[in-house]
Amino acid sequence: MAKYTVKDLMRDLRQGNYTSVGSYPIYFVTADGGSLKPSTVRAELSQVSRATRDYAKNPRQGSDVTQWAIVGSDVNWEDPALYDDHTGERIESAYAEDEAQKHERGGNPRVARGASGRTSSRTPSLKGRIRALVGRKRK
Repeated sequence: MAKYTVKDLMRDLRQGNYTSVGSYPIYFVTADGGSLKPSTVRAELSQVSRATRDYAKNPRQGSDVTQWAIVGSDVNWEDPALYDDHTGERIESAYAEDEAQKHERGGNPRVARGASGRTSSRTPSLKGRIRALVGRKRK
């Protein structure tokens, strides 16, 4: 299993909010299973890069590190209910925009504030995505 380093994070941020091939919207996955938009990662870059560096050195860190440590990035293909865990904003999806518009009119039922004040929006398939990202070999 290859570690996701600060170098990987900066490379993915330089790519922008979309993939270079196909212009699909990307998001970042944190060590605790959260999702962050690229704009959130840029806004909190010093905290995110420090946590990512520390997590890469020692993955058995506390929650203050794992909530900001990035373990990978992925494309939000069809999840209209994927929200940024820090800002609570919806993360754009590649193919589920019609469903997302319906969902936004009804609010965001999955976002709840935790004890730390961060929002939490776990989706049912997020654990599988994290396993796939963490288990993916880097070239």
